[in-house]
Order: sequence, then structure tokens, then C-alpha cells
Amino acid sequence: MYNNIDMKKIFVIVIIIIFTIGQVVLADSFQKLKDKLNRKGCFYFEFINLIESDIFDQVDTTYGSAFFASDGRYNIKMGDEQYLYDLKKTYEYSRSNNQVIIEDPDSSGLDEMIFLTKLDKIYKTFIIKSNKKYRLLKKSDISGDYPDSMIVIIDKEKVKLKQIDYFDVNDELNKIIFLKQKYNLPCDHNLFEPQFPDSVERVKL
Repeated sequence: MYNNIDMKKIFVIVIIIIFTIGQVVLADSFQKLKDKLNRKGCFYFEFINLIESDIFDQVDTTYGSAFFASDGRYNIKMGDEQYLYDLKKTYEYSRSNNQVIIEDPDSSGLDEMIFLTKLDKIYKTFIIKSNKKYRLLKKSDISGDYPDSMIVIIDKEKVKLKQIDYFDVNDELNKIIFLKQKYNLPCDHNLFEPQFPDSVERVKL
């Protein structure tokens, strides 16, 4: 039902929110979360992605986990898909197809890293409920396939991400529910090295 590009956009949304909350300067729990994310080290997240389709009257649920390094590297697994960035190349691996697509970051269709560095220019942030719920609204002069808005919910007591909601390009509601979070961990650099089966088909774009 969803192609690799659709799934990749979901992953990018997760990355964007995690690494750019620190750009929002607000005198509440957002600021505390910013401080945690601005520290050097690695971060680990487990989450469930729910996609609600009114047309098909169904909910697709996928479990995911992700490691991020403060220098921009990431290793995200969701279902049988894996997305990895080692500061040199991006890798999109499908276990079911036994194939990995390798790209230069600048040639990636979604341009992940550029999106990351420009989020503060793309969205305005509004407090819905202080210390708990925020809306990120796309600025009127911004074009592109970015979500028009996103709702970010945080756990005030634990100062952690709780949930992110947004509508995708198919106008289907996506909910990213965070199950586990670990901040400022020592980095195991092997996590960000491309390690795929010897038999995998490698496609370089």
C-alpha cells in the first residue's frame, strides 16, 4: 500500500522532530528537551508508527527503532526496512528484496539533511498547551511536500517526546508514538557503519 518513498518520509519526519526541537526556544519543557538534545553523544528511540486510512478504513501499524548521533548520523529500522547515514552515503535497505540503494546525500530525493537544517525556516511553532502540546505550522511562503502542520506532544514530567501527529501527502493521519527513549549515550560507531549481507544487491544512484 505504501511505497518506499512514503515510508522514507515517515522516517524523515521522526529525524526532523528529534533533531530540531532544539531550535525552538520556549521557556517551558521544550527548553529542557532542547538542552538534552544539544548535548554530545547518541540517542536511541523505539516507536510505533500508525497510519490511519479513511479510504480503506484500516490502520497500518509498524514498529521502529532508531539510533542518532549528534553529528547527524542515523540508523533507523522499521519493519524490514533500514535507513542509514554515515556522513558519506545514505543507505536504504530492504530485507525482503535483499537490496540496498546507495546515494550521495545531496542526490537523495527527499534531501533529508537540507530539510533538517531548514526546519526553523519552514515552520512556525505555537503552544497549544504549555509544557505538553505544540503545533508546528508551515509558513505560507514555503513550497514543497512538507506536512502543512504537525502536532508534537511531550511528557512534561519525564521531559521526553510522547507523540507526533501529522497528515501525509495522501491525507492520511500518521501517529508516531514513542515507546522508549535514551539520551546522551556513548556512541557505538559500528552502529552507523553499513553492514549488509554479502548476497545483497547493491544499487548506486
